[in-house]
Amino acid sequence: MRRSEFLYTIFPLKIIYITLCIIAMLSIFTNRYAIAQDDERIKRGKEAYIKYCSVCHDETGSGDGHGAVISGILPRDLTDKAYMSLLSDDEIVKIIRYGEDAFPHLQMPGQGN
Repeated sequence: MRRSEFLYTIFPLKIIYITLCIIAMLSIFTNRYAIAQDDERIKRGKEAYIKYCSVCHDETGSGDGHGAVISGILPRDLTDKAYMSLLSDDEIVKIIRYGEDAFPHLQMPGQGN
């Protein structure tokens, strides 16, 4: 194989290799950014739960918080996987957002946005 043929064969392979390396590096940085965003959302969600929900639902979600006896109806046990699996994400969002305004049987204030 002559030198010119060798260069024509190797050069495209180097370009492909470099391109794949760049794509791999970008995907690593993108995944780290997405994970950091998810971590921040989880942190904010936990803070909101402690502030607005744990009074009645308890920090564990079992429904036996200090405020649970105030309404006369015990809050839902959020750790009940059988019940929670029946709800779609949209239904959970509606329950949290509108509370007793949309679901009078809840006796739970809505939390808005």
